Amino acid sequence: MSNTHTHNHNQQKTSSIIWALVLNASFCIVEIIAGLLSNSMAILSDAVHDLGDTIALGSALFFEHFSLKSADDLYTFGYRRFSVLSAIINSIILLVGSVLITFFSVKRLFAPEVVSSEIMFWVAIAGIVINGFAMQKLHPHSHSHNHSVLSLHLLEDVLGWVAVLIGSILIYFTQWYILDPILSIAVSLYIGIHAFKSIQSALRIFLQAVPKNLNSHEIQQLLTQVPNILSIHSFRVWTLDDENHIVSFHAVVEPHLPPNEMILLKQALKKITSHHHISQTTIEFEFNNEDCKG
Repeated sequence: MSNTHTHNHNQQKTSSIIWALVLNASFCIVEIIAGLLSNSMAILSDAVHDLGDTIALGSALFFEHFSLKSADDLYTFGYRRFSVLSAIINSIILLVGSVLITFFSVKRLFAPEVVSSEIMFWVAIAGIVINGFAMQKLHPHSHSHNHSVLSLHLLEDVLGWVAVLIGSILIYFTQWYILDPILSIAVSLYIGIHAFKSIQSALRIFLQAVPKNLNSHEIQQLLTQVPNILSIHSFRVWTLDDENHIVSFHAVVEPHLPPNEMILLKQALKKITSHHHISQTTIEFEFNNEDCKG
């Protein structure tokens, strides 16, 4: 792939995020105003979700470039993990917002207030159209993990607005105003659960747990099956950002192997780890009579 093609592709990805960011930020302001005018907690709960998505899109735009910075003397592994930090911050904002909206909505369950179903209806229509359009702008470039997550956020927004749309129709014909806080609580709980799962996933990365899609025991077994490998130990695998995995291990080899055999052996071991989507592999060769401190 040429540098020009890669540059154009990155520009398209950046442009798609900017489109989604502008749409979300603008509509978030509309939602807050409409929520206050209609007295609808359901609209305000979706506004909180869209606010979280706006922050997520803004962070993605920034970290799209920042996390790709090369390693330096300060961050020898590079800057990729900053995108994970951004995910934690965004998720905490969503979680706090969901808790606050749920708190105020529960109070309304016992004292339902009149809401404007007409405003709810038209804002829900606008929400479905705008978030659907933003999701469509991101979809052609959603091959990366970050873009896939952003598309999922926007899909959740669309589904949330569908719920508000149905609720507004029911309130219009039945005047069951209690549906508004019920919808609000449902949307907030849904957002809160996903935000909590996102925090858990990000913390696994920060605490250097084995990536969820890797089976470390299986990889070690495959490595020990390579000719001239006697055993594998001090096997450690972790991930920078859930996409770029790193492994290091000690390999005990047959004694008196010539240098060219050692090079071929290293290539064979790295072929196995790269097959399991591990981008960086560090190998230390040892002999049986060595006193390993690793």
